[in-house]
Amino acid sequence: MKGTAFTFGTMLGVYLTGLGVGALAGSAVSSRIPRPAIVFLLLQAAVGAVAMLLLTAFIRFADNMPSLWAYLGSYEPLDIRSAISSRPDQQVWRMFVALYVGLPCVLVLPPTLLMGFSFPILQRVVQTSLARIGRRVGVLLVANVAGSMVGTVLTGWLLLDRVGTAGTMKLLAILAGIFGVLAVVLALRPSSSSWTWSRRMPAAPAALLVTSVVFVPLLVVMPPSNTLWAHLHGTVVEAMEYVEDGSGLSVVNTDGRNAILYANGIGQGALPYGDVHTALAPCRPSSTRPRARPR
Repeated sequence: MKGTAFTFGTMLGVYLTGLGVGALAGSAVSSRIPRPAIVFLLLQAAVGAVAMLLLTAFIRFADNMPSLWAYLGSYEPLDIRSAISSRPDQQVWRMFVALYVGLPCVLVLPPTLLMGFSFPILQRVVQTSLARIGRRVGVLLVANVAGSMVGTVLTGWLLLDRVGTAGTMKLLAILAGIFGVLAVVLALRPSSSSWTWSRRMPAAPAALLVTSVVFVPLLVVMPPSNTLWAHLHGTVVEAMEYVEDGSGLSVVNTDGRNAILYANGIGQGALPYGDVHTALAPCRPSSTRPRARPR
């Protein structure tokens, strides 16, 4: 989508829609779900698996869609004004629908629907006492907000700096796999309350085997950082240099003769010099030029 003013609003709208619709669906069926704790853990595993699988598939196959590939490698973002005008250009309109409706719905809606669906299921697990219903609702809300804050801080200040976006994606897949292991262990547990730790141990290898069938192949096919950013900038690894940290992403894409500098997906400069930035430099008023300071 490239980092325009419409990007955040679009992503947030799709995200909240998925949470809301998923929560409504979960509320309608939660009372009829047996063993809700297992279902909740499976939903948490599915959130990570589905999100990473969809994003990986999109990155791997983006070069098979010529119009999208060309847009990802373009200098400027889509002209939204032309797309939503009273007489829009049909090609621009189709690209607008694909970028701001189609792709966000495909990539964001499925995992957020699962997230929303899990909220009522978790309430079903926790709410076992009518006398403590208010306290437990409050504890869950506090845990949700605290987890969101901690996750944001860890991702923005630590993970993107140390392991990058690709490494963070793989870490999320691993965490989702842990939820899957817990779900399988809980599902294999006998209903008897006398189930001891020694009886629990045989369930652990089975749980690891079941979840590894899903998550190990996913980790294998997830792209490394250079492939990730090359495909999201309409180029190949051999023609790109990139730097990523917590404050943003810079990519230089070159064909051997020309080079484009991208910051967060939008072109910011090109080599050889020319066009608007070169024209602006000699036109700058002399009063704004820096002067030598007296010693």
